[in-house]
Amino acid sequence: MNPQSAKRSLAHLCERKVPVFLWGPPGIGKSSIVAQIAREADIGFIDLRLSLLDPTDLRG
Repeated sequence: MNPQSAKRSLAHLCERKVPVFLWGPPGIGKSSIVAQIAREADIGFIDLRLSLLDPTDLRG
């Protein structure tokens, strides 16, 4: 799937409030596409990278 079709599909699913798991190799623009969709839809976007956090960061 190319970035344009991914963006179109994700935007469509977002409008319908369907949960999505976006998976792919690093550096292909997954986060950028999601941030762009959120900005265009005027909704919040938090980029949380769990691999960079300790369990105590999430649970206290």
